[in-house]
Amino acid sequence: MSVFAWTNRMARQRPPEGPPLRYAPHTAAMQVGFTAAAVASAALWDRERGGERRDVEISAVEAHSGNVDTNFTAWSLNQGIAPLSAIRSARVFPVGTYACRDGFVQFTAAEPPFFQRSCAAIGHPEWPEDPRFEDPAVRPEHHDDYMEVFLPWLAARTKQEVFHEMQSHGVLCTPVLSVEEAVAEPVAVARGSFVTVDQPADGEMLLAGAPFRLRGIAGDAYRALPAPRLGEHTAEILDGLGYSRDEQIALFRAGVTG
Repeated sequence: MSVFAWTNRMARQRPPEGPPLRYAPHTAAMQVGFTAAAVASAALWDRERGGERRDVEISAVEAHSGNVDTNFTAWSLNQGIAPLSAIRSARVFPVGTYACRDGFVQFTAAEPPFFQRSCAAIGHPEWPEDPRFEDPAVRPEHHDDYMEVFLPWLAARTKQEVFHEMQSHGVLCTPVLSVEEAVAEPVAVARGSFVTVDQPADGEMLLAGAPFRLRGIAGDAYRALPAPRLGEHTAEILDGLGYSRDEQIALFRAGVTG
């Protein structure tokens, strides 16, 4: 949260009326990691082709300030006014998170052809030719006209009903799933996306499975295992490093290993 606040990203992640919002946990750390991985790959690629060894420094603040949804270009082109992120916007719609009968759904459907398809999905295929919605420059003036039909349409349906209906029309729409819903989602179940392990002292634990599939390799090539207990693999690791049993005992007595 500190990085998001410092880089102005948190300031723009808010509804038109309301305080700034945080991103999902670990998003900041992942962005720094992606940046470091990209730079390290470039440095290694260059060195393998005769380049020099390079020391790389990564700034978390700079990694986020220049991220794909950086706000500085829009700020520069908008006479120093920073627009809000489209969490919910009256200028671009339907974009953001909206309530339905049993939760929330997320839309990214402001641009063609998705806006046109969303109109058809809610029963108004004629709206894309309607003067209120035909011109994107005029469309924001009629945000309330669209929402007058759109919001009741959502309220009458579950998020899965909204998702499948919008999917049948080719609209970018996703249900906002809880943990319980995500692990029971039919595609995740069919793919075995989540696995269980027997964690000593804690019992059965649900974990995310392998994020990849390797063709031609047996299905058990990647297996999720319980977290190691304290000291469980110490001897194995020290054996691999060449420490004798006497040396390992000395490390243990000195409190270096557990």
